[in-house]
Amino acid sequence: MERHSLLSVLRSALIPAAMAAGGIVLIRVHVNYPGAIFWLGMALAASGLWFLAAAFANFRGAEALAIELATGLRFKKNYFMLMFSSLELEGEREGNKVALRRTNGASKRGYTSELVFTITGRAEAGFSLAIFPEGFFRRPFGLFPPALPARPGWAEQNRLVVRGRPEAAAGAAAERLWRAVSGALPVGELRLLKISGGEMRAEFVKRGSPYEPGEIKHLLDLCLKGCQSRI
Repeated sequence: MERHSLLSVLRSALIPAAMAAGGIVLIRVHVNYPGAIFWLGMALAASGLWFLAAAFANFRGAEALAIELATGLRFKKNYFMLMFSSLELEGEREGNKVALRRTNGASKRGYTSELVFTITGRAEAGFSLAIFPEGFFRRPFGLFPPALPARPGWAEQNRLVVRGRPEAAAGAAAERLWRAVSGALPVGELRLLKISGGEMRAEFVKRGSPYEPGEIKHLLDLCLKGCQSRI
């Protein structure tokens, strides 16, 4: 289904691509003589690029619709972000405000798909907590509380760093959180679990293929379960 949609987008993008290319050629040829043909090229290029963006956005919108149906969140139609393969959704689940961003991309290290959940509840946590993988290159960006003096056994086993403040409250919250999510948590994809004030942030990274709607729903449900465990 996704392949069929992509083929449809590629077909619909042929004419806008030709318009943009023709406009760029006219601009290059007449750049030193900015007359009517130069401005025609500008108009063709701008129109072609706009229609290309719209065609691409429609394809991303179809992806977002599938995620909407799976998660109950609402797609934010940010066409600028769509050009960078980023989908943003938001909504309310179980009395919490939820924001989701999925970003796909490729680099020299290969294809990656990233998920960032931000869940905001009504009650303050009363502590700050951050859990993320060991290793200098795997450490997420941000400022985090100090490491807990006693590292939990599950953290050592899964090579996770646990940081929190105050020590007693954060340590107890880490244990509750781990009990709530450990059975279904894809530890190898985890980049960050962070609780501070009334907000929980969870980041996941998958390599090789994009996060599908069912996987996103599973991780969202897991984060909501972990969010409830902090009380």
